[in-house]
Amino acid sequence: MTSRRRVATSLAARLKEQFERHCNADGLFPTLTPAQSKTAWSQFPTSADTEKRSAAVLIPIISFHKNSTSSSSSKHNNQEIEDFHILFTQRSSHMRTHAAEISFPGGGLEHGDETLLDTALRETQEELLHAPQFHWTVIGQGVAVPSIRGIPVTPILAIGSVCLVDEEDDSTDATMSSSSQSSTSKSISKLFPGNPDEVQRVFSISVNELLRVKTSKPLPGRLGTPAPVFPVRLNDDDDEEAVDIWGLTAYVLQPILQKVLKPVLVDDQQHTNSNPGNNDNNDEDATTNARTASC
Repeated sequence: MTSRRRVATSLAARLKEQFERHCNADGLFPTLTPAQSKTAWSQFPTSADTEKRSAAVLIPIISFHKNSTSSSSSKHNNQEIEDFHILFTQRSSHMRTHAAEISFPGGGLEHGDETLLDTALRETQEELLHAPQFHWTVIGQGVAVPSIRGIPVTPILAIGSVCLVDEEDDSTDATMSSSSQSSTSKSISKLFPGNPDEVQRVFSISVNELLRVKTSKPLPGRLGTPAPVFPVRLNDDDDEEAVDIWGLTAYVLQPILQKVLKPVLVDDQQHTNSNPGNNDNNDEDATTNARTASC
């Protein structure tokens, strides 16, 4: 096994281990607290229609690997910079339900789907239009939560990898952030063009940014408590748009961010970066600490 694939397996294993620490006896991640779950499901009386229907969404983590080809003499400037994002879609404005809202890719169980995982992966490919060979490594499955119409929606966490090679430039530290953001946005558009019949756009937000902006707002008629909201800014060329990630998407995202992604993708990375001396004899593993198998 190559060093790259070993580190890829290591990242997926760490995410899975952290995910499973919080799973219930059925091996499912508790998306809502017991009180939230009780309140949510009590709003929807059981019916023959809802019992027959179910849906799934994919929570897609993207691991970006940016190869710097700068002419700088510092070897650390030539190392790969790890960045972790979450992919979202903005639904088309002509959709009958949830038009123009921010969501994870997903949809209803259809004939031919043997499992809800099949549903999530099929719907993701249909919505994002990524190449069929693009590989998602599944981390785990969460407890179903009710949609606004009472349909059980099962969240599934997965990770994929994107390798980016930056062209040589002399960017200063002041422009590095905006340049990186532009490169990421363009790469997302190229790799995940999106199905115009279903989505208005596909975009990603870094895990760090989502943790930074998370807030809460009262949303009447939902779970009786202030609801998580992630106000973010989307950049398209010279245009910038402020949008809120809220509703079911935010409820599903919040515990995954705090209990799984932050400990592994943020806290562990900060610990590694604060102890660079421990990796002097293993530069490749140190600079590719979170590759995934599809990269």
